[in-house]
Parts: sequence; C-alpha cells; structure tokens
Amino acid sequence: MVSTMEPPSFTVIGMAQTKPFVIIAADPDTPTPQTRYLVSEFFALNPSPPEGIDNQTLVIDATSLQDFNISAHYGSHTPVLCEMSATIARPTPRLGHGSPEASPYKKGVGLVASQDLNLNVVKRAFEDASIPANLAIKFNPSALLEVTFPESTGKDVTLHAGIQLPRNSTAGPPTFSAIGDIGNGPFLIATVDPDAPTPQAPTSAQIRHFLAPNFFANGRPFTPVQSLDNGTAAISEFLQPTPPAGSDAHRYIFLLFKQPRGFNDQTLVTPATPIQLFNISTFAVATGLGDPIAGTFMLVAPDPPVA
Repeated sequence: MVSTMEPPSFTVIGMAQTKPFVIIAADPDTPTPQTRYLVSEFFALNPSPPEGIDNQTLVIDATSLQDFNISAHYGSHTPVLCEMSATIARPTPRLGHGSPEASPYKKGVGLVASQDLNLNVVKRAFEDASIPANLAIKFNPSALLEVTFPESTGKDVTLHAGIQLPRNSTAGPPTFSAIGDIGNGPFLIATVDPDAPTPQAPTSAQIRHFLAPNFFANGRPFTPVQSLDNGTAAISEFLQPTPPAGSDAHRYIFLLFKQPRGFNDQTLVTPATPIQLFNISTFAVATGLGDPIAGTFMLVAPDPPVA
C-alpha cells in the first residue's frame, strides 16, 4: 500500500512553460461515493490561474475543508491534467527578506514548499530582499535554478526564492538543476551570505558558502529540467548556514553563472582563500563570469536556544 501521510511532489511532463500553476486537491466521494457531499482528494492542474488569484479570499487556511466546490471557484479555468492522489496542497507564498517564516506543512490542509516556477516572481523576490543592490549585481534571470537539500527524514526540500528553513534542514550539500534553455555548460555556482555576522552590521560579509566551477547540464528526456553535475572539486565546498545566536535570519543566495573559457586558470580565489569578505560582483567581473543567469535564495535563522 502506498503511504499518503507525507506531502506529495509534483512533476509535469510535456509543458515547458514557467508561468504559475494552481494545483487543487479534492475528493468527490467523501464520506462515501454514494453521498458525495464533501470534498478533498483529486488533483487538477491549471496552467492559467485567474488574475489576482494570490489575493483571493474565498479559500484560505482557515476555510473549512468540507463543502468545497471546485467548479464554483475555478469553473471557467479548465484543468489540463487530472489524476487521483491524496493530499490537499497549494503553493507556499513567496517570502521577502525579513518576512516571517512560512507556515509548516499541515497534513491535509496547509502549505507545501515548492521550487521556483516563474522568472518574474524570482526576480521580484530578489528585488524585495534587496539582493541585487546588496551584492552589486544585475539580476535578470533567463532560467530557473533549483536547489534541493537532502533530508535525513521526510521529503527533500527544494527551495523557492525567499523560503525560510530551519538550520537543521540545510546540512547539505545540496543538488542543483536548472529549468530553461541554458545550453550544456560549463557553469559556476556560487553561494554567499551578505548578512554576516548580522544583517544590521554585516562586517564579515560576504561569506562564501559555496563556489564550484565545471557544472554541466544533463538533460532528461521530455522534461525541461536539466540536472547540473560536476566532476571536479569545488573551490569552496558547501558550508552549512550557521548564523550566530541573537541574529536575525540571514539570506543565503545561490547564483548560477555561465563559465568563461580559461576560468579554471584563475587564482583570485583558491581553496586557501578566506571565505570572509568575499565579493561576488568583484569576482565575477575579474574572472569574466558576467551576470548570473539564474538564482534563488533562502532565509536561515539561528538555532533556537536550548531550554
């Protein structure tokens, strides 16, 4: 028997659009197929959600699960894919820097963290979090960067821009994928913390949490997702976020660059270079990386004090 206790993940094959989707789960057979007066376990995928759906108030977290009518809410927007499944879900809202932590997933009711789906949403999240200004970079992404953290228990976590994660979910190292026409590579991925030791006094920033060249795209048939893999050692291996006690949440920013010819000969940053006081924009200019083609970020706060 397949377990239905954990939140599902979603994959769409055959549609390469990166615009937002709405996923709805409903069960027309509760409490029995004969009476059919409650709703909660049927997935409908809609690639053209109504304008302003993020601001809708017909269905919110506090709304009763019973007596929901899918056609009354979304009847004029025909789903393109339907299949049986097991959990109510909807996308987690985008968080900006300084926003409170997203609500945790609640079985059957709450929110599911998901990967980035829309270039404009990612760009806006970066701007809302003051990332281009703070890093002195131009951020006009042409692809989506997926960053996935393996978890020792439960589902792996794929970031969406601005998600806040507990520190124990960020041990890593993460894996990387891209959505979009990025070519084969090579690529460089960098991760920086511009908020060390605190966002109010970032005197050690930027901290270089990861810097690795020689990533190549390995496409999977019939899907726009490109796995990004490298077979060489990183310049800076992944360092788990560790914001100090008393600090506000830090931003941990992942950036994907096209790697120029001759990059591997650079000596500006080596494995022996201190990770503090790194400057990604200066490094990108000096080594010919140019502007990032994709990115995402997460917020991580210090571990809670031990009682």
